[in-house]
Amino acid sequence: MIVLSTVRSNASSAIGFLGDQRRLNVALTRAKRGVVVVGNAETLRSHPLWRAWLGWLATRPGLLVDVDQVV
Repeated sequence: MIVLSTVRSNASSAIGFLGDQRRLNVALTRAKRGVVVVGNAETLRSHPLWRAWLGWLATRPGLLVDVDQVV
C-alpha cells in the first residue's frame, strides 16, 4: 500500500516536483495492494498529467473522494 501526500496548495497552483511525469509513474505503479493519494485537487488540476488522472478517477464511482462532501 502506498500513501502519497501531494501537499501542494497555493494561489499560483504551482506543483513543483509533482509535475515530473516519472515521479507520478513510479508513485502510482509500484503499489502491490493499493494507492491513496491525498492532495488539493484544484492545485493538481493545474498540471495536464494530474488533470487527466483526476478526470479518469472521476469516471469511476468511489475512487475520488472530496473531503468537503464527506460528513
